[in-house]
Amino acid sequence: IPLGYQRILGVTGTLSSLGEFELRTIKDTYKIQGFTYTPSMYGKRDANFDLGVHMEKGKDRYHRKILDEINDIVAADRPALVFFEHEEAITEFMDSDYGSRLKEVEVVTSGDVKSINHYVKQATRSRQVTIFPRWLGRGLDFRCYDKAVMARGGVAVLQTFYSKEVAEFIQIKGRTCRQNEKGTYKLVVLAEDILRWNQTKVGASTVINDSFVTMDQLDQPKTSAELYALLHEKSKQMAVAVTKARERAVGRAKAGHDSSVNFQSKMGEGGTWAASLNSLMSTLRDLNRSVVQSQGYHVVFCLDESSSMSGQPWTDLATAFSKFIKMCDSQGGGQDLISVVQFGTVARTTLRLASLQEASRCVLEMKPGSTHGLQRSPSWLGAYPLPMRSR
Repeated sequence: IPLGYQRILGVTGTLSSLGEFELRTIKDTYKIQGFTYTPSMYGKRDANFDLGVHMEKGKDRYHRKILDEINDIVAADRPALVFFEHEEAITEFMDSDYGSRLKEVEVVTSGDVKSINHYVKQATRSRQVTIFPRWLGRGLDFRCYDKAVMARGGVAVLQTFYSKEVAEFIQIKGRTCRQNEKGTYKLVVLAEDILRWNQTKVGASTVINDSFVTMDQLDQPKTSAELYALLHEKSKQMAVAVTKARERAVGRAKAGHDSSVNFQSKMGEGGTWAASLNSLMSTLRDLNRSVVQSQGYHVVFCLDESSSMSGQPWTDLATAFSKFIKMCDSQGGGQDLISVVQFGTVARTTLRLASLQEASRCVLEMKPGSTHGLQRSPSWLGAYPLPMRSR
């Protein structure tokens, strides 16, 4: 879709850390050949910024280590920004024996987006502990104006999972030690989470099964630097496999996009009614084949029953509906499901997830009404979720 534009420009703070897949996409697909790297105007971070990586085995020890790190930060009268991989991990920690001991803590989730500016401002206060999911580890500007906090080491960032992409590391680290300010960063990981790299999910369904890392390998590093080097090397190996899976997924998506464009084009073609319908149905089935595979699919009819459809237009529409159902049945669509939404002044669902046999017995009855104001009708919004419940 972006290829339809005349100019494609991009700005990112993590250009130098893009993976093979992203770089190849930028260069080969979007034909972006010019890259400009601008160094930070604030120079390098303090040498004491990165406190390294620590790994624990077992959830109990892992949660205890996270609590210990938070308590050390608070004891130094510094604020702690704690990032978890997802909200389920946050809940698991807060419900544990260790997370439940935190009394003064703010937990920010997707339900708090409207108040995010409030949490960001509060997060850099002395002894404040704020917990975030990973997706809030980028784009938020945590500014600390407390000179006493800065004198004690600034804002501390604690990341509790290993980012599979270097760009995410850079983003989360960048929530502190900004614009020549002081700050620290530490990474705490769970060994069992690292082992799950061996079954990595890409997209909605692709799962990579491989032996990227073993527990014996995780036991070998003796220092934080050695552990980080091992994890970095293993994550690069995984990234290669993910890149190949992504390229295959992009190929499938491209085929689906081309089919959609073809379907839209056929809808505007002329010719006889029967020929056009057969052509559309053939394209529609091809479009859905990769999704539905051996199962049927859900067809939703949105039928205009406004006053302008009275008389012969409605009769013709009802006839077309009946012919469509019969044709689906004759072509082996036994697992197909049919729904009908009729709209005039309001929208109403008159058939919901019906079999072809049920749909063939359906008599479409018109309830004339103007279409004026339909887009604001709550009934139309109520009918919309139908396709989301399709097989």
